[in-house]
Amino acid sequence: MKKLLLLSILFIVGCDKYAPTDHTHTDGIAVTDTLYVYDTLIVNYDTTIFVIDTVYINSIDCDGVEGGTAELDNCNVCDTDKTNDCVPDCEGVWGGDAHIDECGVCAGDGFSNGYYCRDLNVLQDFNDLNANLSGQPLEIGSQNWTDGRLDSLDLSGIGLTSIPQSIGNLNSLVWLMLYDNQLTSIPESIGDLSSLEVLTLWENQLTSIPDRIGDLSSLEVLTLSANQLTSIPDRIGDLSHLEVLNLYDNQLTSIPQSIGDLNSLFLLVLSDNQLTSLPESLCSIYSNLTVFNINTNFLCGELPSCLIDVNIGEQDCP
Repeated sequence: MKKLLLLSILFIVGCDKYAPTDHTHTDGIAVTDTLYVYDTLIVNYDTTIFVIDTVYINSIDCDGVEGGTAELDNCNVCDTDKTNDCVPDCEGVWGGDAHIDECGVCAGDGFSNGYYCRDLNVLQDFNDLNANLSGQPLEIGSQNWTDGRLDSLDLSGIGLTSIPQSIGNLNSLVWLMLYDNQLTSIPESIGDLSSLEVLTLWENQLTSIPDRIGDLSSLEVLTLSANQLTSIPDRIGDLSHLEVLNLYDNQLTSIPQSIGDLNSLFLLVLSDNQLTSLPESLCSIYSNLTVFNINTNFLCGELPSCLIDVNIGEQDCP
């Protein structure tokens, strides 16, 4: 708060004798009768005394409030919140909207030599996470680009051990082939691949699938054979466009009821697992299946009603 110090003169005229009263001035000196204040001059008609007084006047802020603390920021916004003060953009314009793009260029369009830098950065993340990879991002695996965006990526059989979280940034990706590697997990961010239609992950070392697999709204083909899966998430039933689901050669002990929601499915392979039962909901889609294989499990008890008269192949029954 700003303060202005003024000198106030107390000019008292009149009698020769000073007589104290009950009126006490702010500096502790007693004066007689009533004091009449005219601006900064204080006058009493009984005697003559000069007093230096201190007057404090509060400043007025940008909102017109006396003693207020609101201030104008560099974008001429008046308020008391310093956390929302505008900042200069990358071009030095206060409150401007220019920003540094994924290529590190101020006010750039995100592309470098015709390639979208965010997609290139994901490929670089694959390089950084997997010690056996080297070279430039455009040299990794087999790639297809359309209008500067990566829409097909084949990283099969190159010894991958990790998938970067940034994989979810590849929102134009349609084909993703990661089979025949050494992957043990899949990041949840894979659920951000809204354009993905084909995902192949067979012959890895996966023990689980993230729930967000159910967010792959465009997915048509999912192959997860020859892994170490013991279960698949209920959200598998959210894949309304899924046509092919291959879970051959895992360690599955059960299949979720939501399997019956896969109305577009025509191929379902569950052979060579440890299944002891199947959900009745399977019958909701059974008539749509042109390929259905449940050989080599432990299906020795009661079966879904639609399979009672069906040859379910060899089972490991005692």
